[in-house]
Amino acid sequence: MGKHTAQIDIQAPADKVWGVITNGERLSDWLSPVSNVEGIEPAGPLAAGSKLEVTIGKIGGAKLNIKEAQRGRTLRWNAGPAMAHMMRMPMKIELDLQPRGETTTATITFKTNPMIAPLMKMMTGLNFKEEAPNTVQKLKAAVESA
Repeated sequence: MGKHTAQIDIQAPADKVWGVITNGERLSDWLSPVSNVEGIEPAGPLAAGSKLEVTIGKIGGAKLNIKEAQRGRTLRWNAGPAMAHMMRMPMKIELDLQPRGETTTATITFKTNPMIAPLMKMMTGLNFKEEAPNTVQKLKAAVESA
């Protein structure tokens, strides 16, 4: 499985970071592969069971399914075009937060099945090796400017 990880320290407590990452309407502010959020079910903060329709790179109608949400600690989801979900090979994304008082360390990991990774790159136009560091940088900027 292709795996790309990046980590960053954010000058904000974990609750503030959590508020940004679970606001589905702000997803494109920090999750670098996502350029547009087209729909969120159910409305409200993202939680286990939330489903989003988004644009990832140059593919509209991609799906994000939130699998796990531990307040202030962990958000895990599957993402990709409908075809990747149907083949049971979506990208798996993990965002872990480590609270350190008024600072939070955020670690994001993108995991892709090697059989579908070249197809995902071709379809989205994205290099996911670059998306992990881009995402944590955007997350830091989105939280610290809020």
